[in-house]
Amino acid sequence: MENACTVLVHKKGNSDDPANFRPITHESVPPKVFSSCLRDSAFSFLNQNEFIEAEIQKGFTPKVAGVLEHTSMMANIIEKARKSQRSVVVTLLDLKNAFGEVHHNLIKEVLFCHHIPDKAQALISSLYEGFHTAVITDHYSTPAIPVGRGVLQGDCLALKNSHGIILLPI
Repeated sequence: MENACTVLVHKKGNSDDPANFRPITHESVPPKVFSSCLRDSAFSFLNQNEFIEAEIQKGFTPKVAGVLEHTSMMANIIEKARKSQRSVVVTLLDLKNAFGEVHHNLIKEVLFCHHIPDKAQALISSLYEGFHTAVITDHYSTPAIPVGRGVLQGDCLALKNSHGIILLPI
């Protein structure tokens, strides 16, 4: 069973409102190093076998400024529409708590669908089985809380693809 601690980082606004805090989870160093290596190996596997659509997937891709590229493309589209006096509709989606809502069974299914080798799937699944965290502040610490779904902010395997869908790893 892996244990971690979650600290609350103030984002903005009234510090008495819990919604104004972002939970960041700190794990011990060995699992972070291991999961980082596992993530990088899986990404290499997906890339070498052309299971990643490189023209679409930009975010979280090593050595690719994906957000910058997509922002530039959107600015170009808007500028062309403005010059030609055409309308354009831009829709941005922000999935509230996307990291926390994905069930572990879905993560396993995504790994399978992305052709991640069985041994790597088992390793990734084992990292989330029996996982607990405790919320720690300056004044108190909660008892261990089981993490039954989702991935935690700060988790080395937690990545979102360009469609806002959690994939481990992508």
